[in-house]
Amino acid sequence: MKDWTEIERRTVEMSFIALAGFWHTDPSRVADAVTGLLGELLPRQKIVWGPAVHQPAPELPGPAAKLSDALVFISRDLDTGEHYVVFRGTNTISPTEWLLQDFMVQKRVPWREVQAGPAPEEALVSEGAATAIELRRELRPGPGRAGEGVRLAAALLGILEASGERCVMRFTGHSLGGLLAPAMALWLLDFLEDVGQRKLASGLELEAYGYAAPTAGNRDFARYLASRLPRNRRYANDLDIATLAWDDEAMKRMPSLYEPEIGMSPFIRSLYGLCAKLCEGKGYAQPGERIPVPARVAPVRRSLFLLEAAYQHCMPYLDILLPERKEAILREVVKPWTDFASFEGLKRVDLRRFFKALR
Repeated sequence: MKDWTEIERRTVEMSFIALAGFWHTDPSRVADAVTGLLGELLPRQKIVWGPAVHQPAPELPGPAAKLSDALVFISRDLDTGEHYVVFRGTNTISPTEWLLQDFMVQKRVPWREVQAGPAPEEALVSEGAATAIELRRELRPGPGRAGEGVRLAAALLGILEASGERCVMRFTGHSLGGLLAPAMALWLLDFLEDVGQRKLASGLELEAYGYAAPTAGNRDFARYLASRLPRNRRYANDLDIATLAWDDEAMKRMPSLYEPEIGMSPFIRSLYGLCAKLCEGKGYAQPGERIPVPARVAPVRRSLFLLEAAYQHCMPYLDILLPERKEAILREVVKPWTDFASFEGLKRVDLRRFFKALR
């Protein structure tokens, strides 16, 4: 068993803490849930910006348009003075985040259009990744939050200016947040160069800790990111389908990933075929070497492929934590799905009967 470092455990924990309260349709309640859980589990982390929460269309009727589709916060370690920039992963009940960020991979855009800088013209990112990055860099914390009304770029510049000659920043996230951690770190580096802040950039010690991330861009983008951000740590469970998306060669492993125990049903196989078509020939690739996260196929009710995929997308990464920390995240973030969770306007569902491992 790998001996995980304290920083690895902390970044995993913060990545899952960011998911607290994802079911609320009031952004203030989402931010309260994240702030409260961070204060409970990591009291030496002080939020200095955020949590900033985005709703896609709060003026429209129905819960779907009000469920948050982005959340970011910055915390400062009161003992070391180091900063953590935490990007929440996909809100699993937000249709807009799934459709407009996660699955928008058929079209690619040049990284230079996302952020001006020295990237080669051939460095491309998916339209969904570009949308996710743009959405988060425009986020501003709401009333009463740290950094109220200040955009992310201004907040990061302020931290760098106040830190003096040396500033340690760690960008982290799980799932879509794991994609965003290195991509947003790269954005910051290119942004600092674009606005003539090379002196600030020279004192920045920037690291990314991305967990369970799909690909953001093509091979040229992956190479560019690796050249600009050498301290990019990418953690991947080989049984996690998210880490195979959207590399079309890697995705060929998906149908047999859990065999012989679990296979794809005809319906899931048809969905897989549609997803494979979206990224066919696009050249998507992961940046840098992966750090393996151990896992094995786990029993799930009725041997359902998507339930196994959901398990593999979460539980092996939570196993990085010490047992009591893992239990706290299960209780506060994962278990709402298994405890007859009631989301505004949605049918009550008991998922305990599906996830044997959580019973």
